[in-house]
Amino acid sequence: MEDLVRRLVVLVGVAAVATACGGAPAESPTSPAESSSAQEQTSATPSATLPVTPAATEEPAAAPELSDGPTLITCSTSGTSELTQVEVWVIDAETAVLTPISDMTIGDTPSCPSGAFSADRMRQWFSDDYARSAADFKRAEDNSSRVGWVDMQAKELTDFSEKLAGGSGGFAAAPQHWNALFAPDGSLFFFDQATQTYNWADADAGGITRTVPMGDVRPPVFLDAVGEPQRVDNMGTSLSSCNKTVAPDGQSQMNLDVQQNVLAWVDDTSAFQLTEDGQLSVVEARPPSESQGFCNFPGKPITPVSDFEITTAIVNPEGTHAFFIAYRGTETSLFKVPMDGSGQPELVGPVEGPARSRYFLTDWDS
Repeated sequence: MEDLVRRLVVLVGVAAVATACGGAPAESPTSPAESSSAQEQTSATPSATLPVTPAATEEPAAAPELSDGPTLITCSTSGTSELTQVEVWVIDAETAVLTPISDMTIGDTPSCPSGAFSADRMRQWFSDDYARSAADFKRAEDNSSRVGWVDMQAKELTDFSEKLAGGSGGFAAAPQHWNALFAPDGSLFFFDQATQTYNWADADAGGITRTVPMGDVRPPVFLDAVGEPQRVDNMGTSLSSCNKTVAPDGQSQMNLDVQQNVLAWVDDTSAFQLTEDGQLSVVEARPPSESQGFCNFPGKPITPVSDFEITTAIVNPEGTHAFFIAYRGTETSLFKVPMDGSGQPELVGPVEGPARSRYFLTDWDS
């Protein structure tokens, strides 16, 4: 089961206040207390601090010249400072050299995702342009749980719950919002504890654009390939150990057990997964009529069995090669391999990222 960061600390100067993750009141029907095992191991969103003071206005730094390659999110933990750093880079597809885009420091019982964790899920922490990071936070004054985002450059927190309410005060109930994510369509997604609903909102305009009842899919959740809520523990509502994962085409599906996740979608109907031997494989989703009774569909391995451990993969825009990051001992490297499995993995170069990092290849624009 994946371990996700449960708390977020925004550091601006010396201002840093840690608050509990999840944001739901302990006595609520779907609070972290009821789903403690899920949230202790996999929280959908890091928690944020109280709103920070805007930084002084400075001349903006020149944007780095970006190379051709995928976006890389790294998550690393410092054993000495007990802080976790999340950084966004572009990794050069020819040299594996990293160019930084933005970063954020998180902490207080920090941990990065472990195991075959989906890069698609990690991607949901960020807006389309990686300028914002979704965040849950608490406000002690009214015992509210709130959602918003942190500007990745200015390190300023926006209270979206306040934006929705149009101000606070009086005898109105305080917001009880949590599980903030950015949906594939750019909406800010969150769970409303009071109404037991999932909500999509226009982050800039401040209005709710869609609301659906919680139903059987209890938070914390991530969003699947078509933008619908899916439990973080991959366990559905049935007693079966398999749970369907909808493909981006909105029709095909994969049935995965609780220990499996799609590493990344290759196209509308196929995805990268790891075999039991640690090989990178391409698995085809199936129509519902052909997937009944099957769990963990067999795939086509495109890498041999090795003592390297593959952690993340992405297909290039041309669809010809899979690029993946693997580590062995203290070595962390970027490799590429033909998508049709016709060749051996080729070393692109060492990945000189932060020490003790987890890596997530996410976007690659053509």
